[in-house]
Amino acid sequence: MRPRLAAALRNPISAIGVALTTASAFLFLILLAIQGLGLLQNHDTGILVFVLVPAVFLVGLLITPVGLWLERRRTRAGIAAPAWPRIDLNDSAQRRTLLFVAVLTLVNVAILSMASYGGVKAD
Repeated sequence: MRPRLAAALRNPISAIGVALTTASAFLFLILLAIQGLGLLQNHDTGILVFVLVPAVFLVGLLITPVGLWLERRRTRAGIAAPAWPRIDLNDSAQRRTLLFVAVLTLVNVAILSMASYGGVKAD
């Protein structure tokens, strides 16, 4: 397991955030597909698909870094972290991590954009 993912899953708050985000993303995509097929006709399902599930997704996104911060603070045991991390794009591991975060950010923006559009458009 990668060290950053292992650190995220070591803290229960981050693990819950990762689980909420992953589960709600899959649920949103499945419900969106079902609604696109015309199988969900009730207006209340629009609230579920375009408001409630994306809200859970966003909560997961917000609490994951809180858990990471708490884990970092716990492991450092009082040692102050530098204000800004050192980013070296010549390091291939950091480039991969940056690319991974950028791709996931685009996916997150796309999911939240579809949810927002669907929430506004819902009849």
